[in-house]
Parts: sequence; C-alpha cells; structure tokens
Amino acid sequence: CKGELLAAVDDKGNLFLFRCISLSPKQKIRIGISLLHSFGSKGISLLFSPGKQYQLLVSFQDKTTACVDCDTGVIIATLRGHKRVVQSISYHPSCSFVATASLDRLILWD
Repeated sequence: CKGELLAAVDDKGNLFLFRCISLSPKQKIRIGISLLHSFGSKGISLLFSPGKQYQLLVSFQDKTTACVDCDTGVIIATLRGHKRVVQSISYHPSCSFVATASLDRLILWD
C-alpha cells in the first residue's frame, strides 16, 4: 500500500506483512515483519487495493478470496462462488469492482 508495505502468503495460509521504514536520508531501510492472519488454506495470490489504503485481497486453495485490513488483520469480506481455485485477482481502477478468475469462470464483485 503506497510503497511502504509488502505482503506474502505461504502454503499454510499465513499472511505476512512487511513494513518498510526509512531510518535516514541515506535510505537505510528497516523492515518490520508481522503475521497478519492465519487462514489455514494454501495461499495462491494477493493484491493490494490501489485506492483503499491498507486493504489486501488474498486468494486461497479452498477457492475463496479474502479482503483483509492490513492495519488490524480483520477479514473485511470473504468472496465465495468459484468451483475451482482462484488463480487471478484484480481491482477496477475506481476500486468499485473486483474481478476473480479461475478455470471455471470470471466473477465481478462490487
């Protein structure tokens, strides 16, 4: 989100957040790592919201996609509806819609 956060999800569904902090004008970077949430299903892909700061979409092997608040780790919404694993997620530039795609179909969410 806005260049200061990185995120990763592992094969156990652990969602990690990396906060990058500049310590000096010489651009020394300190990275704080935290376990944001543990989902219990293998993570497939993730994407930060381009407009809503500190929101993240994460897709999982269990065919769901979760919208997570990066500050609190709270799950804002869980998107269910695919019969196959969600391989791709995308935000519309206005952040009004989200698209999830799997081998079974493409779903637009609002």
